Amino acid sequence: MGCPNKRMVGRNSTLEFAVQCTDEDPAETTFKPLGAVTTKSFSIDGNSLEANDSFASSGFSENQLSTSSLSLSVSGNYVRDPDSYPNSGFISELLVHRFNSIKQDLSEDPVILVRYVRPDVTLTAYMIITSINVEDPDADLSTFTMELSNATSPIYKPTLTATV
Repeated sequence: MGCPNKRMVGRNSTLEFAVQCTDEDPAETTFKPLGAVTTKSFSIDGNSLEANDSFASSGFSENQLSTSSLSLSVSGNYVRDPDSYPNSGFISELLVHRFNSIKQDLSEDPVILVRYVRPDVTLTAYMIITSINVEDPDADLSTFTMELSNATSPIYKPTLTATV
């Protein structure tokens, strides 16, 4: 019997989603796993303002954090055989969701609810699919990449909680 590998955090991380609007309660959501994911990463980036006052004597400019942005990148293998990967159709579902959200009047955003479960913390956030790419080579695995950014949800803000 082998010992569990605790060094490879990515193997113990999962990415799940639900196609729903930002006014729906995440606690009542049924999440779907996102296929054969090979790489996933999220970033919290701050936007800073220069916050110098006339009494500053350090000679250095001072900065203050104003807002932050949240983004997620994911890539993986895209398979056709639903018997091998029952969730293989979900990438197509997201591709269609992103495509159908393109309107001339910008009345709809391609919003999904994402749950990114890591061994230590779980991120749950409404996110906009900013880009999705599917590549279908002739003699290799098909792959997908997707970029997500934080969606505005006045009721349900992003959460980062300890993984249970």
